[in-house]
Amino acid sequence: MLRSFDYVRGSHDAPTSEAARAWAGEAQRSFLEGYAGGRDIDTAALAAYQVDKAIYEVVYEIRNRPNWAHIPLEAVHDEARRVALHPPGHDKGEN
Repeated sequence: MLRSFDYVRGSHDAPTSEAARAWAGEAQRSFLEGYAGGRDIDTAALAAYQVDKAIYEVVYEIRNRPNWAHIPLEAVHDEARRVALHPPGHDKGEN
């Protein structure tokens, strides 16, 4: 379901705009809050799963709907940028 919000964003007139990114991010957060029901979520595992799914989608879209490949590619790019800016363990002083 979380990846579906990126497909909605990708169909937007300006999918890389701040407004489109903000909408998708808020939709994903709201969904997770409702789904988790107050339980903690392993965000590292969730991020890894989402990237794995997005990479699978890149291959699928290239084979079946090449005009849509930009949607999962943008998700992979976003996650790579996020990790580059905030490496795992960086805030905790880990290497």
